[in-house]
Amino acid sequence: MELAVLLFVAFPQESFRLTAQEPNATYVTINLGEIYITDEIQDKAFGLDGYLEPVLAKLKMACEI
Repeated sequence: MELAVLLFVAFPQESFRLTAQEPNATYVTINLGEIYITDEIQDKAFGLDGYLEPVLAKLKMACEI
């Protein structure tokens, strides 16, 4: 399993474009109260609603099971 993390705070459209072009890419966004994912990548994206620190802690715990 390969993991590449791209952080595009200022240019999310670039993240969407790269995700759409790469067949094995998955887009994950974490934001409180507002999740936006383009229709083009809906089938390969996850939106997690919440503050970054608790969401990442829960993901870490889930991966350790």
